[in-house]
Amino acid sequence: MQSSNGQVIEKWKTDLILEIARRKGFQRDALEDAYQQLVLVVLEFKYDAAHGSGATERTALISLIENQLNMLLRSEGRRKNHVKKIQRVCGPSKFEPFTSDEHIEHERTFELGIDVRSTVRRLTAQEQAVCQALSEGMPRCKIATDLRISRYEVERIIERVREQFVNVGLDSI
Repeated sequence: MQSSNGQVIEKWKTDLILEIARRKGFQRDALEDAYQQLVLVVLEFKYDAAHGSGATERTALISLIENQLNMLLRSEGRRKNHVKKIQRVCGPSKFEPFTSDEHIEHERTFELGIDVRSTVRRLTAQEQAVCQALSEGMPRCKIATDLRISRYEVERIIERVREQFVNVGLDSI
């Protein structure tokens, strides 16, 4: 992944940012904002094994990401407390956030879409082609013919894709 200033950040690092942020409960907009901030921090991060006390680059990076995310969470907590204080003094705003069931479902669908796209990007070109064909409702025999592989290979590809989705927790959809 190339940044706007021409530097390159390795994919495993961006995946690590997203994984830890999701685990810490960051949702849609907050996830996007945290990701943008953390990419900049990770770009500046220089691993030095001599000063790492035996820690691997991944371990050091996890520590850095978790510290940065904790700082963002504390900052958001302070902001929310400030808003509550203002509401106690001034009364509730006429512009309360919209939290209907429909809105919450839209948020979940959006987040699910991010997870699905991220997982599909990690698939091989052939696995992606099978996914695309299945999403268009194409029969498995036709997929095999179009890709010039056996229908049994299509079944094996589908099973590998299913495993990828299970590994990232998308099996309960």
